[in-house]
Amino acid sequence: MEPPGSYGSSPPSKETYLRDDDDDDASVELAVRRPDAETSQDDSRRRIASLLEAKPLAAEDRGEGLQDIESAPLETFKQPVVQRSIDPDDFEITPEKLAQERESSAIDIDVDDLAASAGLDLDVDEWATALSLVDDYKDPEEAVEVPASVLKDDNKNEAASETEGAVEAVMENMLSDNLRRHLQQKKGHPEKEDSKEENNDIMFPTDYEIDPVGLLGVSVHHLVHGLLSEVEEAGLTRDAKKYEMEDLRQEEHGVIRRKGASVVCPMDGELGAAYVHSLGDDPDKVGPALFMLSYTWGYAIGSVVDTLSYFCQEQQLDPKRTYIWICCLCNNQHRVYSNNKSGKEVPFEDFRDIFFGRVMGTGHILAMMSPWNEPSYLSRIWCIFEMYVACSNQQSGVEVTIVMPITEKVAMLNALVLTGDTGGVDKLYQALSNTSVEKAQATQEEDRHRILQLVRAGGGTRALDISVNEHMRKWIKTTALHLVAENEDNPAAAATITNIAYLFFRQGDLDVALRLHQKTLELYQSVPEPDDYQIALARFNVASVLDAQGKEDVAFEQYTKALGTLLQTVGENHENTAICYSNMGVCLNGQGKIDAALEHHRKSLAINLIIKGENNQYTAACRYNIGLALERGDGDYDKSQALEEYKKSLRVREACLGERHPDTAECYNAIARICLKRHDLDAALENQQKVVDIHETIYGLNSVETASAYDSLGEILLQRKDLEGALEKHQQSLSIREANGASIGFTCDKIGTVLMLKGDYDQALEWLEKAAAAAPPTGLLKRLGFIYQQKGDYDKAAEYYLACLGRLEATLQAGHPDLARIHAILMQVYLSHLNKTDLAIDHMTKARRMFQSAYGEAHSELVNLSFAVALLLKQKNDNDAAVKYFADAVSVYEKLPTKDNKSFDQAIRSSQELASLLFQAGDAEEATKHCKKWLEIVRSRFVEPTNVQVAKCHLEQGRFFLIRGLYQSALVSFREYLVIYESLPGGALSPLEMAQCFYNSGVALQNMGNLAVALQFTKQCLAVEEAALENYHQSLGQTHRTIFKLAKALDEEALAIRSGIKALVIHKMHYGEDHSTTDEVSQEFQSYLQESGMSVVDMITKAVIVGVSLDEIQFALTSRSLESQDDEQNTGTQSLESQDDEQSTDTQNLESQDDEQSTGTQGAGESVESEGGGQISGVQDNGE
Repeated sequence: MEPPGSYGSSPPSKETYLRDDDDDDASVELAVRRPDAETSQDDSRRRIASLLEAKPLAAEDRGEGLQDIESAPLETFKQPVVQRSIDPDDFEITPEKLAQERESSAIDIDVDDLAASAGLDLDVDEWATALSLVDDYKDPEEAVEVPASVLKDDNKNEAASETEGAVEAVMENMLSDNLRRHLQQKKGHPEKEDSKEENNDIMFPTDYEIDPVGLLGVSVHHLVHGLLSEVEEAGLTRDAKKYEMEDLRQEEHGVIRRKGASVVCPMDGELGAAYVHSLGDDPDKVGPALFMLSYTWGYAIGSVVDTLSYFCQEQQLDPKRTYIWICCLCNNQHRVYSNNKSGKEVPFEDFRDIFFGRVMGTGHILAMMSPWNEPSYLSRIWCIFEMYVACSNQQSGVEVTIVMPITEKVAMLNALVLTGDTGGVDKLYQALSNTSVEKAQATQEEDRHRILQLVRAGGGTRALDISVNEHMRKWIKTTALHLVAENEDNPAAAATITNIAYLFFRQGDLDVALRLHQKTLELYQSVPEPDDYQIALARFNVASVLDAQGKEDVAFEQYTKALGTLLQTVGENHENTAICYSNMGVCLNGQGKIDAALEHHRKSLAINLIIKGENNQYTAACRYNIGLALERGDGDYDKSQALEEYKKSLRVREACLGERHPDTAECYNAIARICLKRHDLDAALENQQKVVDIHETIYGLNSVETASAYDSLGEILLQRKDLEGALEKHQQSLSIREANGASIGFTCDKIGTVLMLKGDYDQALEWLEKAAAAAPPTGLLKRLGFIYQQKGDYDKAAEYYLACLGRLEATLQAGHPDLARIHAILMQVYLSHLNKTDLAIDHMTKARRMFQSAYGEAHSELVNLSFAVALLLKQKNDNDAAVKYFADAVSVYEKLPTKDNKSFDQAIRSSQELASLLFQAGDAEEATKHCKKWLEIVRSRFVEPTNVQVAKCHLEQGRFFLIRGLYQSALVSFREYLVIYESLPGGALSPLEMAQCFYNSGVALQNMGNLAVALQFTKQCLAVEEAALENYHQSLGQTHRTIFKLAKALDEEALAIRSGIKALVIHKMHYGEDHSTTDEVSQEFQSYLQESGMSVVDMITKAVIVGVSLDEIQFALTSRSLESQDDEQNTGTQSLESQDDEQSTDTQNLESQDDEQSTGTQGAGESVESEGGGQISGVQDNGE
């Protein structure tokens, strides 16, 4: 029975099953040789017919390891031919048809033989065309001939002459290949052209030649009956490796070199030929290669031969006409030895081109994987290269088929589906996670480096890992379905079908899984004496898939029936009863019945702790499911408890299943969700990226599970304000879902949400309405309401919010907090926009009652609700009612047992708004009390007395008092700020905040009449600003102007002259000479000179003495810009053009939300007339 958490915890998404298993458009690979003169047309026809009969192999055509195949467990599960299918149109021979042969066959068909065998008569013109094309291949550039050195050497021995004839005979069979290539070149074959455009120097050659002689392969028949015999005659066994059969470090010939030692090589005309070129022209031994075997020399020769023999049997291919290109047999080992001996190194590029030509020439790679769960194939770099070339050229017709020895296939199927449990699926996941081409080795390190460089440049090693795993998954699924096809009416195979269904379930193929589980249920019910226990398990499995498909109601009904039977048959304390409880809990969780879900999960956990213990994957699944239920709770406590359960589950799963198992990824995903809700975005991103990596490795790039991981990653990127990155991930997910025929509603919803946040409401509506075409989730309806609200269509917004409310009322318990939240939104729409006060009050009352019912009298939701109501009432100028709700928000916040971030900002704003409204109403005493309350709220949230937030609160509170004329209270707050500032480490608070505090303290002192101390504070402000800001910064202009007025009032002539000129220079730079503010500053300075009776010469002399430059004086008194002066005065001029918002120079911008005017004592916003007749500026605002 399936582990909990697999079906019940975080079920995979729906996916159509088993794509690309049967290629109906393919054609059979025909091995047709040119008939000899004495061969009749009937013989040719019979030869083709024999190839197509797919008759069983004769015993002599099987390898030793296959002699007992009838007794093997898989013999009853025969597989039909899925590699090729026969199309009658293939026999209609035209030049155009021949030009397309590469797409439909791995071997080309000769015109003469095929026309004759098919009983076709070509007319004179057609024959002339065909013969002329054949004659074209007499051209030197296109001809494929035995080298002249072989043909013209009269001293060659008899064996060499025989080789010439054999090669010519074999080449006769390959004329059709040359004919096809010639036609492709004349017609501009599109696939060939495309490959040239896509490849580059480091990747694939574009000018490679496919030499037919180099593409001869050895028949599987000869491997079984010839090569193995030669191995045994050499004193070796079937377990011999390639390097034991042929040791290229030794001069003495082994099995392979011995075969061609006295044969002239047709490739270079020298004595010593490759094994394949030593087999003569017997078509039972040698012919044009249909396949290329990609394998490692560490495999035993008997295992290799058995694999190929079994492949022929599986695919119903004739071993005598199935030719395989195998590197050690088809590459000339004599040349390899001589090169090694002489120290001659073959350049990597030459090897690359040769291997590439072989892959493209055969067009079909057989990748031999053994052992199945950790193939040594993937440990060799040249195997990786062959797989990479094949995977990268699949659009050009190159195919890849996974093959393995029958013993490995039996072991794999036994592990996955033939045993009585589902642990084999975990072994599969472990095998897939082990795939890593980066770990591959090579005899020559340079080869390894260059191949990895090539792979990285062409998509990356991870992409190749994923591609290899995709082929493995497809092969396993195909094999498993054939097992089902042969046994679907056999009750004895019900357990096997159950395990196969589980395999498909974990891969996300829910439709296939459901069909198989339903078939299992039928099989268990069909026997004369049904086993109630087995029927209960089958019913449970059906419910699990239904639950994963979102059909919770139907699933729960099946779970209930299964649980009843389990309690009667095996009792409470049984592992399967525990699993049933757990999955029922997941189902209840999906229905929003959290308490009931937790009850079921805790029952399951209690049973598992008794029978399994803590460190078991079943117990880990229980804890994960408990976390799921707790996560749906509303409080921080629930989220914290959920996170703890997830972490406990993760620790056990990492220990039991490994870090790269899908169940482990499930925990990473859950932790990422909690971190996202807590706004710990870095941790969320880190955990979700692990999920993506695991899903890409285990499920592949085109699975719905990976699409779901992309969607989750997109949500995190959205919270990180990376809208483009989020949109990209959701679009990747959409592409995968559409390709798989899966539901796209959720992803369309997410794309619409991103566009909504980008402000593109029209595009957002298009996507969200596309998502809503299916049964829309409540969140989608809510987002649609929000968009229409933003667009100003409030009636439409209310319509969607009401639809969302109706959907929630149908699925949630009465009084659920989610219902209250929608009521609160409707209250806002009706009150603020539609002026339907009665409806607004009704929704507000319902929301408040539901929150109180769910959480009691003290909860952050009640704070937020009261705050929202108060703001709306203030906007409608109903200040008395607003005061009541602001006060209620503060009161409820103070009662919260734990002060959290959910309502902290609302409580602070409520205190501020209360104080402001009470000041307007003339109740200064009550307003002051709420100002102090504001500080108490901050201190209750941040316990440390020197906390940064507390300091900032003092600063803002001081400004609040200052604006309203409470100067003494303002000074107390500013002093508290400065005390905390001094106690904090450097950088904790901005220096400009301290400058602002000095400045505003000076303003308070001005208004209290203490100008001397006010001047000292303002000079302190100037000192901090000059250290923190660039020369001639705009803020310095305001500060200098204030110092000028204070110095003028206090008769400090030198300081007044210096600051007056500085203020005038800076204002001219920023505002221009004709600006009203500049004019005011200029008039103030001119008036001062006139009132003091000071001449211009005296003023200039005194200004220079106190450090004012002549350039500044000239700029202040004339219209000439400083930009034409000496370089030392240019510093900071360019930076002046960029405005800095650190400090505002406009007194009226003190507090944008405060429209009220100060009452009582003269406000700081008004100008204070000093004894000297100048004006002292107002409060400096916090522009940060």
